[in-house]
Amino acid sequence: KESSAASDVYKRQRMLMRISLPVFVLPKVDAKPVLLWQATRTPQGALKISLTNNGNAHIQIANFKLSLPGSQQPWVTKESAEYVLPGQSRDWTLPANSENPAPPLGVTLQLFAQTDAGDIEAEVLVAN
Repeated sequence: KESSAASDVYKRQRMLMRISLPVFVLPKVDAKPVLLWQATRTPQGALKISLTNNGNAHIQIANFKLSLPGSQQPWVTKESAEYVLPGQSRDWTLPANSENPAPPLGVTLQLFAQTDAGDIEAEVLVAN
């Protein structure tokens, strides 16, 4: 049988739960994201992919793939599910190693992304 002190503690326990649900309201004007993709090398040799949304609507990036010029195989695939709101940016750092070195400066990567606004293809120059 449970003691009355233990029973009192059990009865007083409460659970606190926080739920976050994004709600997006479309404006009356034509709303669409305007995306700027950039690639830079970090001092550690990794590749940083940046996305800036200059449009007036959000976008959710489900995943993206980067391929080297002339290659059918992706250099890297990144799962995401990140929102980029209008006027905001998002960075992804893609580590490189000896088996998978980061592309050199000046190379143009092919980007393919799946988003809530449809599939996107873009060319991204690896810059300083």
